[in-house]
Amino acid sequence: MPKKPSRQRTVRETDVSKKRGMQRRSFGARRTLKQKKSKVVSKSKFQSKLKVFNPQLKKFSAMPLSAQAFQHSSSSNSSSSSSSSSSSSSSNVYKVGFWGGGAIEPPGSGAAGNTWFGEIMDAANVSNRYHPNGVAQAMWDLFIFLDVNNDHVITQGEIDGLVLTACGFSWGGPAALLFTQNISQPGIIKVGGSPKDPITYNLQVPIPVNLLLTIDPVPIAESPLGNIPSTVSNFSNRYQQKGGYSTFRDMSGTPYFPPPGWGSTLSTLFTGVTIEPIAAYPDQVRVDTTSSLSVPPGFPFAPSSIPELQLFYNEVSHGSMPWFVKPWAIGKLT
Repeated sequence: MPKKPSRQRTVRETDVSKKRGMQRRSFGARRTLKQKKSKVVSKSKFQSKLKVFNPQLKKFSAMPLSAQAFQHSSSSNSSSSSSSSSSSSSSNVYKVGFWGGGAIEPPGSGAAGNTWFGEIMDAANVSNRYHPNGVAQAMWDLFIFLDVNNDHVITQGEIDGLVLTACGFSWGGPAALLFTQNISQPGIIKVGGSPKDPITYNLQVPIPVNLLLTIDPVPIAESPLGNIPSTVSNFSNRYQQKGGYSTFRDMSGTPYFPPPGWGSTLSTLFTGVTIEPIAAYPDQVRVDTTSSLSVPPGFPFAPSSIPELQLFYNEVSHGSMPWFVKPWAIGKLT
């Protein structure tokens, strides 16, 4: 996993790691009687299956959706950035990202989706990053950030002014969704520890999410995703259902990679899905059927060892999705 970009930490973030370590060692002695007696919210069935993959499953089901065009225009990106900056200038901004499954590979390997998603997170300053099975850890870190007085109770006063963003690619898309679902209901939430000595937080109010963004979200072993919680203000999803390999072309239009094209064997099996309720969150675009979409010619593909390439909407696939939507995603997240 790439290193988090260096930046000036807020007062709240300075001792997150230290506080988490102290909680692992001595939280049992500091829990209140009320927390001991409270029921712990267990991980959902979906989270327990995040590590499971059925190699015989060749394609994931998805609900078709009439595509809506989106533009890779600098004007839309700048307007999104300015509105985000103005709304969060006096707020606590917190961004969470979930990688896709597998390793972080160089672009020329055919399995670079995570690498390009990492570049998106770098550009958007998404510094809290987790693998798809890291939902509990992501909640724990968020609660530490919010829990200023360290009493393991998250109150309305502690979430006031919070501007929370969650994003995910591939298997990380459902993980980001699960993250928003788990913090949408008040209750006692388990984030770590052991069965005999769990680490829990008392979430007194739902935590609102300003933006949930997914890139080609892929369910694990056909696990049901559930609905986007009403606590999410904005949701954007870009997905493809073509599958197979990607056809990157040089500036003359000639395929750069030999047949069958670019992609890893595993990634060619993946297709993205829509997430309900679509009526409430309609910004979900199937890019491989939307002819108005394309990557600007000469868009950088990798370091100088590989020339600048282009990719058309109907030649995209799962692994190339983060590269294809990179300008749009950065504009949304910044």
